[in-house]
Amino acid sequence: MSDASIKMDNTVFTVTSHWTNDTLTPSEIGDRLIAMMRKLEPLDAAMSNWLVGDRRWVPLAKAAPGMTKLVERNVWRDDDEKPDPLHGYGILAKGSRIPSRYGAPDSVDIQVDAGGRWDNGVTIQIGDFHIPADPALVTYPIFRGAVEAVASTWPCPWVFAYVWTPDDVPTVPWDGVTPLWDWKSPQGRTRRSFQTAWVAYLSAPLAKGLTPPPEILREPTPGGGVILSSVLERLDDANPDHLRRAQQLEAILDERIGFQGLGYPQPRVEYPARQGPY
Repeated sequence: MSDASIKMDNTVFTVTSHWTNDTLTPSEIGDRLIAMMRKLEPLDAAMSNWLVGDRRWVPLAKAAPGMTKLVERNVWRDDDEKPDPLHGYGILAKGSRIPSRYGAPDSVDIQVDAGGRWDNGVTIQIGDFHIPADPALVTYPIFRGAVEAVASTWPCPWVFAYVWTPDDVPTVPWDGVTPLWDWKSPQGRTRRSFQTAWVAYLSAPLAKGLTPPPEILREPTPGGGVILSSVLERLDDANPDHLRRAQQLEAILDERIGFQGLGYPQPRVEYPARQGPY
């Protein structure tokens, strides 16, 4: 069976990061968004034909000359719909092999929230649970490259590529007793910090003194950080060896980054924007 014929079902592959206390200006955000797209483009033809959200989808070539103004128009707003720069700016972008194609197996979705005191982050996703990703796009080189593109462009303290499915969503209501971060309980299944861990970047402070297990690939970055990989092919959580390695990486992330799930009352551990190179 060819790689491209493998059925992806409803598996979702995502790259994400999060940080606080971001001082990037709209001009810097626009420049970095374009720079990240350029770093992604060599990974696959789907990382091209970029469209940027500006009340409607605008081709990058048309949006780029006015990118600063575009970012400013996408400022987060308060409850009175007034601009709230403290919450930063939110930009959406899409790429695909076929121009202006999105919501397809080969579409690449990007969300950037930057320039705010809270809730800054970058997410890259290929496919979703409505439209499974093209298997040709779900490769280790692409996701390893996407993690580095995010880490090298944005002031993120960590970046994480992982696997999840809609089956991770609880099918029973919360019982009012079980801790929501308890992964063993049905109520806690969406609250796990690092679901099936594939590739991760840790900045220098988070990587200090780290000695991963021999099976976890460790690659140093220019700023003293590290990129860690559990599996050097498509991560398959039905493969016992893959799952074991993913759990090793997950344990590192739990220790080094701390809780990043959605559970209440356990708060997410916050890290400020990284200073210096990745």
